[in-house]
Amino acid sequence: MTKNKSIIAFAGRNGCGKGTAAELSAALLTAPKHTYSDELYDRLAAWGIKKEDVTRPMLQDLSTFLRKHFGGDFLARVMAAKCAAAPGAHVVIDGVRRLEDTDILDREYGEGMIPVWIEVPADLRYERLKARKEKAGEQMMSREEFDLQEQAESEHQLDLVRQKCKVVIDNSGSSEDLRAKIEALVASIADFGPVAHG
Repeated sequence: MTKNKSIIAFAGRNGCGKGTAAELSAALLTAPKHTYSDELYDRLAAWGIKKEDVTRPMLQDLSTFLRKHFGGDFLARVMAAKCAAAPGAHVVIDGVRRLEDTDILDREYGEGMIPVWIEVPADLRYERLKARKEKAGEQMMSREEFDLQEQAESEHQLDLVRQKCKVVIDNSGSSEDLRAKIEALVASIADFGPVAHG
């Protein structure tokens, strides 16, 4: 078991703000941030699909395909290699969606693996998704389409992932509220080193 790093891994449903939470944590810890979907974006880019044209269903379908043909822990193996190669005492991960996503990291880092769930009600997540326009078509998404995406194969294990999370953060409030909660999380991590403020 490797004990020289802490891994802060964010999980949550679409539109909960886990990406923002991960970015804040990485900045405060001066740590690298990796996202499970990065590997998917990279593969789509190699096929000539620009990031701004990628839809959520594309990512979901590609994830399902890769896991089916290369093993359920395919993305977990990619992430474990990135964490092992990362310099410094901390790594931040965004986008845990399945139990397999963290199995390897659990074995490698033990108590240093800290899964964090970001909780936001569905109605608020839907409104935030439409406002953020991060992926193609989000601003035009109907509530029915949103609900259908919540039932996609790639989302099926999220309830199990939530049960595994050691920390749950409510992100129903303002961005200032979220920052305060992330600062408290970072401060609770032993030997976290210098924290950037401002």
